[in-house]
Amino acid sequence: MKLNLRLLASAEALAKRGPKNIAKILLGSIALLIITIIFLKIFTADSESSNFTLQSRENKFRVNFNIAKNDQIAFSQILEKLNLPQDAKKGFAFELDGTSSARLTFASPINASFNIKKDTINFEGESTRHLVQEQFLPQNFKIPESTNLAIAASNFKDFVKSKSPDSKEFESWLDNNLNSLGQYLVIFGKAADFAVIFKKDSIDFDSLKNVQILGEPIYYKESNQNIDFHILKFPKPDGQSMAFTIFQIANKTYLASSYDGAQELLRIEKNEKEVIEFPNLPPGQDISLTILYQNSNQYSPEDNFFKLLFDDKPQVKNTLQKVRKLELTLKSNRFSGLISLQ
Repeated sequence: MKLNLRLLASAEALAKRGPKNIAKILLGSIALLIITIIFLKIFTADSESSNFTLQSRENKFRVNFNIAKNDQIAFSQILEKLNLPQDAKKGFAFELDGTSSARLTFASPINASFNIKKDTINFEGESTRHLVQEQFLPQNFKIPESTNLAIAASNFKDFVKSKSPDSKEFESWLDNNLNSLGQYLVIFGKAADFAVIFKKDSIDFDSLKNVQILGEPIYYKESNQNIDFHILKFPKPDGQSMAFTIFQIANKTYLASSYDGAQELLRIEKNEKEVIEFPNLPPGQDISLTILYQNSNQYSPEDNFFKLLFDDKPQVKNTLQKVRKLELTLKSNRFSGLISLQ
């Protein structure tokens, strides 16, 4: 079976190419995991280990399965339930853009094994070479319980640029200030507010006064609860506005997509709301990337979430709604995580 998929082959591109590739890293994980694994939802707790191998062949890529005997019946049942052809058992092929193809070819072959237990699939694998070059030592942060997506990667500067109106002054400010290695993107709440959390010794807030739209300054500062909120009120084509809000607490800087989102994060920081820890990894281990996607009954992703990342593509929404939780961590040439299905 041939599937023409536009995957993100390198997590490095995630932080350097903007929101479309944040979507792609989710879909890349899903393409190699959900597309290959989602139909492996097992109805019994005990099974042998299944695995797959990804190899490069003539500018294309092939995923081959080794499905454990105990998984065969359930595999066929799920394929039928999802209206997928039974020859999917033979694997599938896909193609990439030139840059991603070169990176994945460099990393292949990639081998991964699954540990399937009821509705949860734990996986781990490795590449013959480094999947991503940049690594950093992650630190745990408190993030809202309503978080649907959290990603730790090298940098999210281009993502923020892509979500703000064109402004050379603001882009210059981001280049000069949002440049530390190891940043955290969080998308949370019904409005799908997003925030980038990072640490840097000094932030140049004074130059925000130079940010203008049509010759008019859009920056102002508000102080409450002993916190300075630096606000950029960007006009939107629909006549409304978006207020990028930046504040610092302790040694952390928060760049939020809205004033309300910033206030929510401040309440989290002051322990006034329920929180979760992210990335919640064992201490002392460098990583290249870690992803947490959550879809609970209380905090399921809304249309705003899918519009922010996927431009309202219904097929993506339908796929992600079948996933309760997705975790993925890249460390040099190894990766691991889990997928928990609804």
